Amino acid sequence: MIKDLIKRSEEQGIKLDITNRVKLKLVDEGYNPAYGARPLRRAVMRLVEDKIASKFLQDSPEGKVNIFVDMDEAGKVEVTLLPLQTTDSTSQTEIETEETDTLFDESLGNP
Repeated sequence: MIKDLIKRSEEQGIKLDITNRVKLKLVDEGYNPAYGARPLRRAVMRLVEDKIASKFLQDSPEGKVNIFVDMDEAGKVEVTLLPLQTTDSTSQTEIETEETDTLFDESLGNP
């Protein structure tokens, strides 16, 4: 689910970074063995997608942006929009994010 969201964002020229703290909150709020992935999908929509959409409507950024999704001190999901920095090298954060995304998907039984 997270990989799909990141891929859709990249197709639109948007770089999306979601911290491990947010991913853990998604698992905490979205895990329910009786209902499968539906609660998790709703948690992703409510905690990430809806907040990103609201931030775009509020800030109306121009051009390509980097979306950074993290938790604030109160435990709420916070979205920050930054101008997209283009680099040719892969940063350590990108590598860690990709590894975490894979672990997140594997923990849900997704390949």
